[in-house]
Amino acid sequence: MIVKNRLALLVIAPIAALSCALMAWSGELGLTANAPEVSIPTRPDGRNFMRLPELEYNIVADMLCPDGLARESLSLSIADTRVTRAIDAETGSRLELSVRVPAAQIGPVAVNQFCTAENVAAGGRRTLRIPSVLSAQAALLCVSETGREMTYASAPLDVMLLCESADQPQTEMTESQTGS
Repeated sequence: MIVKNRLALLVIAPIAALSCALMAWSGELGLTANAPEVSIPTRPDGRNFMRLPELEYNIVADMLCPDGLARESLSLSIADTRVTRAIDAETGSRLELSVRVPAAQIGPVAVNQFCTAENVAAGGRRTLRIPSVLSAQAALLCVSETGREMTYASAPLDVMLLCESADQPQTEMTESQTGS
């Protein structure tokens, strides 16, 4: 039994050490984004899908390169919209981007009778957060004289729908809470 444990330790220890070394060498990239608000008028009954207008997302990228490498650029893609920013020493580890996504790049969203005439008359919900309408993909390029490394991240992008009609208090529900 002791021989087996020593053998397992001899096999596992180098693998664990290598894994830790590789993890310490990779960069880090985190994305956070707002949920843009879209006001919509009361819609006809029976309409379960709708098209969204152009959306503007404010995205914050928190970036960290491995030791010995410096941040050079950040590329961000949402649908067919792409933005690349050069990063200098004064940029720091946080970069804020504003990205407009044209309506033509956004598919229809399911809204399950939200803000229809019948729903409004019955006192239905006034706001609806739709999760993951789009997604953002980012790539951080870190460089040095001896090499370069790319670090990738993605984040879901939500949207908040606001029903324009009536003066009722607004309550927030997500699409998953409505059973759609």
